[in-house]
Amino acid sequence: MLETQRTSPDTVQPDAPDDPSRPPIKVGWLEERLQLTALQNKYGRKAFPVHSTFFLGEMAAISFLILVLTGVYLGLIYTPSNAAVTVAGQKLPEAFASVQLIESIPVANLIRNVHHWAAHVMIVTLLLHALRVYFSGTYRKPRELTWVLGVVLLGLTLAAGFVGYALPWDAFAVTATGIGYGLARSIPLVGHLLGDLFFGGAFPSLGSLPRLYTIHVVVIPASILGVLSLHLLLVLKQKHTMPGYARKLAEPGRVLGISVWPYHACSPGNWCS
Repeated sequence: MLETQRTSPDTVQPDAPDDPSRPPIKVGWLEERLQLTALQNKYGRKAFPVHSTFFLGEMAAISFLILVLTGVYLGLIYTPSNAAVTVAGQKLPEAFASVQLIESIPVANLIRNVHHWAAHVMIVTLLLHALRVYFSGTYRKPRELTWVLGVVLLGLTLAAGFVGYALPWDAFAVTATGIGYGLARSIPLVGHLLGDLFFGGAFPSLGSLPRLYTIHVVVIPASILGVLSLHLLLVLKQKHTMPGYARKLAEPGRVLGISVWPYHACSPGNWCS
């Protein structure tokens, strides 16, 4: 389906000359204030290419949304402190004790596993998405900035995964994070500054875990949201690229595909029927 700007049946037409015999057009409360029909006609009818590889970026965005929602729930139980507490006669870091509490609650443990695997899915789909863009050559002009933002997004996602691995504060987490601390400190000129900013000084210390937790739940998610928004804005402005078969069929200056709403949004399970 070519991208077109056709008028839908519920579109409010421009005002016509007064006609006493013509009934007034009824406009809903939200439509009157937000002009949702105009928004739908401008953005909802953007064409989305019909090819499985074009869903990779969308899968990464959905994974990010799942990570945010599950992370909010886990943050209500998790305690970002490496102070020692006594649990069942054993002295444990308070963060590790809170992770054990999460694992002891069936629903919380399920959500933690969903959070864990959503992080893996986001990283894998971003990598595959980047490979598709690279090998298809669609990172070239005029989409260089979109490509750069995508690479930054991949880097932020990897950083979020690295910091999140430290949060349980068990032996594996402290060891792996300590290796990352050593690598950061070994960078010439800026290594000591990066170590102090990212890890809160010497690692491990009492201030290390709260610093890493803040980076994981505030700094990096906010950065990902900002970069992702710019990335999608550029995709909307410059239009999607197309797979090879669509380039041969599309009219000049047109994108061959299905409209984002309702066909693309509702197609997986016919949710909108």
